[in-house]
Amino acid sequence: MVSLLLKVVYSALLLGIVGVAARELWTVWLDTRVYIGTFDVVSESGKDDGASQAFSQRIVAAQTILSQQVIDYQSRRSGDTPSDPTYVIPGMPALNLPPEALAGVDITVQNINVRQILTAVRRGFLEPNEVSGRVTQRPGSFLAAVEWPQAPRPAGGAPALTKFLVPSRASAQEEAAYIACSISWARAASSDAKFAAIPRTQFCDFAAALTDLYALEDAASTPDGLDEKGLQVVRKHAATLRSHYEDNHVLPGIYRLRADLLELLPERKRTQDELIEAQEARVRYAMLSSELQGLPEEEKRMAALAIARPAILLDNGKLKNPPENWAGVLKRHIVEIGAAAESTGLILDSAGNPTGTGFIVAPGVMMTTSYIHNAVRTSKTQPSTPAKSPRLCLGQSAANCVTSLELGDVIYPKEAADSPLVLIELHGHDQVLHPPLSVADALPAPNEVVGSYVHVIGYPVRDPRMPEEFIKRLLKESDGQRRLMPGRVLAVGSSMWIYPAGDTTVLTTDISTTSGAGGGPLIDLKSGKVIGVAHSGVWKGDRGKFAYSVPLPRAAIDIINQRTRGTQDSQALPAKQSNN
Repeated sequence: MVSLLLKVVYSALLLGIVGVAARELWTVWLDTRVYIGTFDVVSESGKDDGASQAFSQRIVAAQTILSQQVIDYQSRRSGDTPSDPTYVIPGMPALNLPPEALAGVDITVQNINVRQILTAVRRGFLEPNEVSGRVTQRPGSFLAAVEWPQAPRPAGGAPALTKFLVPSRASAQEEAAYIACSISWARAASSDAKFAAIPRTQFCDFAAALTDLYALEDAASTPDGLDEKGLQVVRKHAATLRSHYEDNHVLPGIYRLRADLLELLPERKRTQDELIEAQEARVRYAMLSSELQGLPEEEKRMAALAIARPAILLDNGKLKNPPENWAGVLKRHIVEIGAAAESTGLILDSAGNPTGTGFIVAPGVMMTTSYIHNAVRTSKTQPSTPAKSPRLCLGQSAANCVTSLELGDVIYPKEAADSPLVLIELHGHDQVLHPPLSVADALPAPNEVVGSYVHVIGYPVRDPRMPEEFIKRLLKESDGQRRLMPGRVLAVGSSMWIYPAGDTTVLTTDISTTSGAGGGPLIDLKSGKVIGVAHSGVWKGDRGKFAYSVPLPRAAIDIINQRTRGTQDSQALPAKQSNN
């Protein structure tokens, strides 16, 4: 029995030796791995053995984390992440690095065993592909000199990265991460000429910014947002990534990552310039779509803007041919969108001319902007044209007005008060056919609403204040039709110019509104509730449209709630409904 046991043990030992030998054979002929050797960390007091051993491990860990972050970042398509997938339009180049860039690296084996004996023999005729170096440590600064004798030559013919200095970093981990990304860049550049054209410094700056994006996301999502140190990190990375815009070749993810970083800034601490720069970065990213590459540069920009921020036709409350980049975001809210569309209409003046958009907020009550109401009130008809009462057309367009409701008196604001919004009586409203839109009882906190998906329903028309090429792509040949215009909330702030009578809170969005959309509801996509009313906007040149919406005043919300509960005697007005 003992003899049999010894035979089994000895056989297992022989099999182990055979396994080690087989691995050595594979290593001699097929091994393409990169090994992280010794990195001596030296401070003013001399070599630090513990820090030296840990530094090699830091490089391996940093390379593993980088590869996982790159894979995860490319796969992000959810609205729950900072990255906005609606700017990922069809034909976008993926951040697909060559496999060599994501392959792992190993630490050189240090223990004495049978395998190391064989390794020592192998080293006599085959040196491992090893990276080593020296690190100088000073207070608040680490500087590394790296040697990689067998570094691969980039596909473009540039010199191999056999020796290089790593820029000074504040911590050992940052220095190790830069070495890891340099290894990844060199391996990828050796097999992909396009990737080789991207500067190593650009890729490593991208990698460092990506790491901090993941590190800061949770803190940025809290009510307090990023602290001062976090703000400095974000702004430093944003400036660094911006400096690479002028490189001959730019990694596509640079633009997207820069926008995502700027969106981590708390609303109260983000400047107007940073808001605009984030938008510009997203537009640049969208312009990289292969479907747009045959267009002239300016036309390419207009096309990217119109695809990223479209005006989607609503046919009987249903979205008609939504673009691919929005279809997934909107599909879970089709029912709510359809209901809101059925209760949003085109306001016609006494001559039957379209003047803007209005929407039903309570039984027998419509909301719109004060300037649209003033335009309706002061409109005049031709002597030969019989005058009609102004009305809300609940149809696809003025020419296809299935149902219209006559406008009555203004019930908000009071005669002596000023407000950018008005509530108007509607005659003959059937709330079963056209149920009132649900209104948010209060505007969400800025840190909750900024970045959220919203949409305006309205009747946009060609607008001479906006580029013709953009309008042509946005509306094609059919303007004045009921459409859904989606986008995101970019900022919540104050504006004196929207209504001179007082300081008015304004929601800034990137929605592509035009003339005709004013007065339409701004609806939070997630909750389905109205949080504002489309009021005005400005075209910011290459950066596209910035649209402004006004939140509902507290007094108006109270009236809406009273009417909804049926506590007003004037809730049901005589029917004066007309069908056209």
